[in-house]
Amino acid sequence: MTVNDLASVVIRTYYRNRLLRRAIESTLEQTYDKIEVIVVDDSGVAHAKEVVAEYDDVRYIAHNENKGPIEPWHTGYAEARGEYIQLLDDDDWIEPKKIEKQIKKLDSEDCGVVFCNIYETDADKVVKPNYNVSEEFQRSLLSFESYPCQTTSMLIRSDALDNVLPLKAYSGGADIVLQIELNSQTKFCHLDSVLVNRPTAGETLGSSPEAYKAHLQILEDYEYLYKSYSSEFKNKVIASRWEKLGRSYLRESYWTHLAVFAFANAFYSYPGFSFYYFQLLLASLFGRVGLHFGGILKGAGRLFKLLS
Repeated sequence: MTVNDLASVVIRTYYRNRLLRRAIESTLEQTYDKIEVIVVDDSGVAHAKEVVAEYDDVRYIAHNENKGPIEPWHTGYAEARGEYIQLLDDDDWIEPKKIEKQIKKLDSEDCGVVFCNIYETDADKVVKPNYNVSEEFQRSLLSFESYPCQTTSMLIRSDALDNVLPLKAYSGGADIVLQIELNSQTKFCHLDSVLVNRPTAGETLGSSPEAYKAHLQILEDYEYLYKSYSSEFKNKVIASRWEKLGRSYLRESYWTHLAVFAFANAFYSYPGFSFYYFQLLLASLFGRVGLHFGGILKGAGRLFKLLS
């Protein structure tokens, strides 16, 4: 049963106990006082049990096996009682006034989701949307460029989530799928405040080959949404996903035919001839070194243009 004015925070965790403490404490320090915190441990071995036991006011649910990135949301939401839902990853932490400020925004405007700006700690930069939220949000979603709108930056009305869960499981891109589904049911608003902190160092699930393969599957599954836009727009998005996939392969291997195949698909997907994708395809024949050398040449070309 939903409890009016209650905010439920669902934290999904997977073998990151040190970071989990920081995430939990950031929720317990919220200025909004009607709050419940639920940790869903997806390790399959109750890895976070002892950490969560340190906090009296935090509920703990452990999966008996690893179920992937989406299932912890389903599990946590099934136990949540709040009118407002905060989905939080264990490596992010939120500012003390996040929930208070976002509830005020939700209640003052006709929207079911509100998202905020993000401070990327390793890069020491604030990320704001580079698109008009009221006019271009769906286009940014379908381009996979809606960041900083993502799970942690959002606060969601529970009745909006009721209409979209459960979600289809993908190997990556869970944030985008959730946003696409929510956008079909309710309005998104943006709060121009930095209320989320997240590290940016290292590779993440979101930049893995599995994530970009999931993006291509999402493109196929939501093809009907692209019909509102030109075929050129869709093909450019497809090309960009193949490019990202190719680059992710070469982050993991010095050379692989899979990267060459991905860059070839980027070149053939792009509407018309693209010298940029042609260069990438040729460079990928020489693996990571070729791609790196191509990047140096591209940078030198830009510098020469500026100086000439």
